[in-house]
Amino acid sequence: MTLPIYYPPADRTAQWYADDYPGTEMDTIEKLLLHSTEGSGWPSYDGGAKAPTLTYHPRSHLWHQHFPINRSARALRDPDETPVRENRDGVVQVEIIC
Repeated sequence: MTLPIYYPPADRTAQWYADDYPGTEMDTIEKLLLHSTEGSGWPSYDGGAKAPTLTYHPRSHLWHQHFPINRSARALRDPDETPVRENRDGVVQVEIIC
């Protein structure tokens, strides 16, 4: 087990979901997924059930970290019938509010 990886500028208290959804440790990070929201405020992410790794609010220049960078997040669809486990496939998920 490796130590969790955090992004220092990010707030890890406002929307921290790793305690409720600990995810899976990822040995390597191979991908960065950027996605944008359809609103101007912080999404609720269904209480963490659909949260990315990090969220960035460009207007206020603030970050929220929801999960350690080296643990799986929950924003990607991850159907059982696909051979790749999307949320656990070495991907850091970043949501951009816009």
